Amino acid sequence: MGMENDEIPVPQNVKITAGEGKGLELGGVKFVENRICETCGREYPVYSRNGIETSICIHCENDKVQQEMQKAHDAATKKRPHAIMKRFSFVPDEIRQASFESFKAETPEEQEALQQLINFVKNFKDDQTRTIMMSGSTGTGKTHLAYATAREVIKQGYVAIFVTVPELLESIRDTFSNNDSSQAEIKKIYKEADLLVMDDIGAEYVRDNSDNSWVAETIFDIINARTTKATIYTTNLSGQALTQHYGGIHGKRIVSRIKNNSTAIQLVGRDRRVDDGW
Repeated sequence: MGMENDEIPVPQNVKITAGEGKGLELGGVKFVENRICETCGREYPVYSRNGIETSICIHCENDKVQQEMQKAHDAATKKRPHAIMKRFSFVPDEIRQASFESFKAETPEEQEALQQLINFVKNFKDDQTRTIMMSGSTGTGKTHLAYATAREVIKQGYVAIFVTVPELLESIRDTFSNNDSSQAEIKKIYKEADLLVMDDIGAEYVRDNSDNSWVAETIFDIINARTTKATIYTTNLSGQALTQHYGGIHGKRIVSRIKNNSTAIQLVGRDRRVDDGW
């Protein structure tokens, strides 16, 4: 039976590879030969158009593109902790420059607290599950040391968020009236940060300290999610006072989670804010 419409049979499973024939030409572009790149040692095809050769190693070019993409990715990754800290941290103006160096220990207890937090930062790479609970009266330096710790952790490339508990609750509450982010999305940021500093826990107003308290439920949800992540709490209250503050079963569960794998640091001293004229 003859072929219709002058069809030309096409052999099956035939693959044409550059370099098999120097006559390969398409659209005025002609294959010349394969060469070995002096830079990477790999073989690459050389083409000519209108008699002008284009001899560029496609492997080296691809490597350059990948390196540039990786560099851009690394730069974005490096900026990410600072961007998240800037967006979700709520830092009082008076401590924005707080550092370990600017904290002047006045008692052996304060020096010990400072050293514990310095060690916390030094060991952060190998231990990101520790919890620190700093307690003490107003103005003894808890917030200063907690924020200084967060700043040092960020310098190592980790995501650290510093937030007062009232501001944390407000950031979640704001999602009720806007569509930019959901409550779950904001909570996830706090839950998944490499380090979360919850400053002044117990200072927030709890309208209803029963088992149905939204404040207590929200705080427990975040604290419970961070039992295996580095977290620093500061408070003016004792464990018993915190339990009473949140009330019901939530109070007991919140304090229990805070104490899990926790190092207690108590700062006793003068009120620096009053004495130093803050």
